[in-house]
Amino acid sequence: MSWINIADNLLCLYSARVTKQEDMYTVEVPKQEVQRGSVQTGETYRVALVSATIDKLPSETNTQGEETTERNSQPSSRDA
Repeated sequence: MSWINIADNLLCLYSARVTKQEDMYTVEVPKQEVQRGSVQTGETYRVALVSATIDKLPSETNTQGEETTERNSQPSSRDA
């Protein structure tokens, strides 16, 4: 089971590809994150990269004792 601890000060969450541009690699920030005010151009942020492959998401147990797992197939933002 894979567990990811997310800090309370998380500004946004989305999926992106790493692209190569000459001698550097880039992770692009979606335009909507800047427009919403989640991030500002010219500022410096800490970035965490998480594998796109997760074996199993953390599970919850419903009232009948059955294990349930939620998956979010869309990129999302905390402010959405």
